[in-house]
Amino acid sequence: MTFVHRLALAALATLALVVPARSEPGTWRFADDPSRPVKAIVIGGSVSAWPNGAFSDWLGGVCRNLEIENRGKAKLTAQALRARFDDEVVKNRRLKVADRLARGQEVWLVFMAGLNSIGNPESTNVEVTKTFARAHAVGLKVMGLSPNPWGVETDRRWMGIDGLAYFRHTQRVVDHFLGRLDRVAALGKHAGDATAFTPAERADVAVDLWDSTLRDRGAATRDAVRLARDAKRSSWLKAQLKGLDPATAEARRTELLAQASTLPTWFMPKRFHSFDAIHPNTEGHREIARAICAKAPASWGCDCALLDGARWEQATRRVISTAAPLVGPPAP
Repeated sequence: MTFVHRLALAALATLALVVPARSEPGTWRFADDPSRPVKAIVIGGSVSAWPNGAFSDWLGGVCRNLEIENRGKAKLTAQALRARFDDEVVKNRRLKVADRLARGQEVWLVFMAGLNSIGNPESTNVEVTKTFARAHAVGLKVMGLSPNPWGVETDRRWMGIDGLAYFRHTQRVVDHFLGRLDRVAALGKHAGDATAFTPAERADVAVDLWDSTLRDRGAATRDAVRLARDAKRSSWLKAQLKGLDPATAEARRTELLAQASTLPTWFMPKRFHSFDAIHPNTEGHREIARAICAKAPASWGCDCALLDGARWEQATRRVISTAAPLVGPPAP
């Protein structure tokens, strides 16, 4: 069984997982190539753990100053990913983060979380906030990657007008990553007395993968007649209209039906699917790298145009150029 098959099996229940036990402190370290003074660590779930040309591989090929280590692991919720950051970075003695920072080295956390716990957006946002604050507390800069588009018409979570529930869950987590919400809107009952987030609780750079080139904007909308018929049996819709006068309820119903008809345009197109409609394939990861590259700090030294003339070579397990030479990493 290949690694991709094992990853697929591990991700079958990717949005309804039990938080695994905390692992041991990490023992990995950077290669410390002097030509790549900026360091970055990817912490994420099964999307970031894609083994065949993940976005980190693409970035390593086009960002000349960046040494990036991908510590993604499948089957982790936002809470488990916060623990993984502690284990793989903060408690990793071989990484020597404090020494690097004392020498003036720039170290980034690239954090991608949310899909495995998207059904509980408030708790997910709490964990994201804590991770950002923890990373800043130890001196790291933070890049937050929002959840990517996910879903398909045959997924019961997205069926009919009820699919708006998961759309709203996802949008709420995305908006938190992007710094659009105050504490109450993002965290709900977990907000506490304060209404505003501190700078330490926000990402230094936020990247929107949800509304990006990974989204199928040209997808066909749903049949309005069928959608309206099926909506008559929706308990979710009834809850949304409860307590409204007839005229207001009808206007709200019409509005929600219109929103539900466009849900397929928020899915990922099939050309970017790997083994399912949640995890991007190698070309999808190129698009993730493209979105990151556009927002990357100048210190990373990225040449985003190189992404167009590059490809993933399975034999050497590296991104290579079909046109201009890439900036790295060197061939093994």
